[in-house]
Amino acid sequence: LLSRLQGSDPAASSPAVRSAARAALQDSDYNPRDWAEFFDTRETIAVSDTDSFQIYRKDNGGGSSSGPVLLLLHGGGHSSLSWACCAAEILRRCDCRVLAIDLRGHGGTTTGDDYDLCVATMCSDVVKVLDKVFAGSPTPPIVLVGHSMGGALAIHLGAKRLLPTLIALVVIDVVEGSALEAQASTMSVIRSRPSMFESLQHSIKWALQTSQLRNLESARVSMPGQLVEVAADSPEARAATKLTSETIAEEDESEGGEAAAPAATATVTATAPSAPALSPDQKVFVWRIDLQRTARFWPEWFSGTSSMFLSCPMPKLLILAGTDRLDTELTVGQMQGKFQMHLVPNVGHSVHEDAPDNTAQAIASFLVRFRFAKGTELLQTAAAASQRGGPFGRW
Repeated sequence: LLSRLQGSDPAASSPAVRSAARAALQDSDYNPRDWAEFFDTRETIAVSDTDSFQIYRKDNGGGSSSGPVLLLLHGGGHSSLSWACCAAEILRRCDCRVLAIDLRGHGGTTTGDDYDLCVATMCSDVVKVLDKVFAGSPTPPIVLVGHSMGGALAIHLGAKRLLPTLIALVVIDVVEGSALEAQASTMSVIRSRPSMFESLQHSIKWALQTSQLRNLESARVSMPGQLVEVAADSPEARAATKLTSETIAEEDESEGGEAAAPAATATVTATAPSAPALSPDQKVFVWRIDLQRTARFWPEWFSGTSSMFLSCPMPKLLILAGTDRLDTELTVGQMQGKFQMHLVPNVGHSVHEDAPDNTAQAIASFLVRFRFAKGTELLQTAAAASQRGGPFGRW
């Protein structure tokens, strides 16, 4: 049962199976995992007096500098640690290096304005970080790999030709039409989240129980990167509680009458761990970034991304959770062979976290197909298993 929460069993798509697997877990199974289990180094890259970006790096063993650098850009609210499991699987399948950046306002990155998340600023951030990381040496071939917000950013970087050594583009679950249509539902999901957690273990358990993430191992390393520890009576904790109360009031006013009651009740229930009186010296965990404050940037992130994606001259791979996410422009482009597409079954929006093996197999195969990297024996074995109907999905 436990393997079905660890991304290796396709039968995990059954809600009943996932529920039974979660019930079999002990509290200790929700303990967080350390970043060092997945990456070689964690560094702080200062690009100005006010802006310092946290990055994670790993190669394919032995300090090898061969193969392209996969520049990993995470989604909104996440951090570089969302790539931990997938990056490890990619490195097992092909000769490459990975470099993951905590984007502005996320993870361990600190900036003068964490909420300046316009496309121009974030593109500039990525370019500056790469300039610092590879200062004094030629910049290696870069493969941009981005999920959600990070995927949209990767498309903007590629379309604007901001990375001279960019050789390929991989985008995970980013479709302009679907993203723009889902803005209201996305805000509802954000508002329904607990405002704080009493422990990291509680946050990991919540992520799995609500299917925010469907892979136990990924949740154990990823969730800590989305939260910060603060004192229960700190301004951050009080702001989180105040925000939840204001959200409930807004829902009551906008929906009105009896219809508003279920939504308000659901929100109070979800945030119950933060409601009781806590001692001043008690520590709690609040979200690193208030995603509601990022909503004004969503249209800019995603508008025009389908046409920009198709216009990028380098080889492209689009990884999706289902064909229903394709908009008209991408459907036509896919029929014309303008990009490679890979579908991952039985996952949520965090495709690479829910199914790191499958996602890694797709990315590594893509790199090997275009001769950007050399494949390993595991890549060939997994490909053969896929052809026999194994757990790695269909091409």
